Amino acid sequence: MNKKTLFISLFLCLVMLFSLVGCGSSGTAGNGENTGTTGNEDWIDLNLTFATFLTEQNPCQGNIATLQEKLDEKMPGKVKITTYANGTLLAAPDIFDGVLTGTCDIGYIQCNMLPARLPLCLMLDYPGVSYNSSGVACKVFKEYLETLQPKELEDVVVLLTQCSGPGSFVTSKKVTKMSDLAGKQIRATSSSAAAVTAYGAVPVTLDIGEVYEALRNGLVDGAYTMFGGAANSNLDEVAKYALITPEYNSGYLFVMNKDVFNSMPQSQQEAFMEACEEAFNEYTVYYQEEGLTTDPSCVRAIQNMEINFLEGEALEEFRQAGANLMEEYAKSLDAKGLEGTKAMNLLRELADKYNKEYTWEEYKACYNLE
Repeated sequence: MNKKTLFISLFLCLVMLFSLVGCGSSGTAGNGENTGTTGNEDWIDLNLTFATFLTEQNPCQGNIATLQEKLDEKMPGKVKITTYANGTLLAAPDIFDGVLTGTCDIGYIQCNMLPARLPLCLMLDYPGVSYNSSGVACKVFKEYLETLQPKELEDVVVLLTQCSGPGSFVTSKKVTKMSDLAGKQIRATSSSAAAVTAYGAVPVTLDIGEVYEALRNGLVDGAYTMFGGAANSNLDEVAKYALITPEYNSGYLFVMNKDVFNSMPQSQQEAFMEACEEAFNEYTVYYQEEGLTTDPSCVRAIQNMEINFLEGEALEEFRQAGANLMEEYAKSLDAKGLEGTKAMNLLRELADKYNKEYTWEEYKACYNLE
C-alpha cells in the first residue's frame, strides 16, 4: 500500500470514528439544552381503577375529573382513570382495604368510617377547632398529614386531602342556639354522636338514605351533616331549617396503591404528584363552595330552606360544650403512644393560619344566591 492510499484510508477511518461518536451522544448540547431525548421514554401506561361510594353526579367527583385533566396535560395518553361510583366496586368501609390489596388502584376514603385504622385522621372530626370553609379545612388536613407523617397511612400514597368544612343541623323546627336542641332526636354519625350529646340532643344512628323518611314521619327531628349531603338526599323537602356551624368537619382521602405508584419511574411519579397538587389547588380546595353555588340540589335547598349561621354568643356556647371532646380524644391517643396532644395542637395552629386566608363572611356568601 503506497503512502497516498494509506493516508486516505486513515482519513476515512477518522471520519467514521467521529461519526460513530456523534451518533452515540446523549443529544445534550453544550449550552445545556436537550436536543434529542425527552427523558420520559421509560414512562409506563397505567389503566387505574377508582372506587368511590359517591354517585357520579356528586360535586366531589370533580376532584378525580380534574386530576385526570392534569395527568393528560403532563403525560398525554399515559394514565387513564376509570371510576366505579356508588359502591359498585367496593362498599365505603371496604375501600381502604381494597386499595391495599389491589382490588382498586385509587380509593375515596371517609376517615370516620375507619376510626380504629385512621385514629389521627379522625382528629379532624372532633369539635374544638373551627374552619371558615371546606377549603381552609382541606389545606389544614394536607399540611397536618405532611407534618405528622402518620404510620396509619404509610402503606398507601395520599393523592388528595379533602374536608367537608362547615356542616349543618338540618331540622324540622328552627334551631339557632343550643337550648333549641335540648332533647331533640338528631341523626349523627358515630364520630359526631358525642358532639350531638354534648349539645344536649339525642344522637340517632341512621344511614343518610333513611333520614328522609325518618324526618317525614317525625321519627327524628333533624340531622347533623354536610349541607350538600342533605341537599343531595332532598332533605329540604321535609326539613325547612339549616343551622350552619364552623365547628363541624369531616376528613376524606384519595389514596393510591403503593405498589402501583412505585411501578412508575421516579420522573413519572413526580409528574403524577405535580398533577395531584394542581388538582388540589384548583378544585379540591373549592369543591364545596362551588357545589353550594352550582350544584342544582344545593341551589334548590338553599332557596327552599331558612338558613341560619352559628356565630357570636351562640357559637361560643357550642364551643364550650364541646371543648373537652377533642382534648379527651387527644389524651386517649397519647395513652396509645400516638402523640394525640401534639396532633391536636398542630390542628389548632394550622386552623389559625389558614382561617386568615378565607373569612367566615366569605363562606356565608355562598348561601346567598339572590
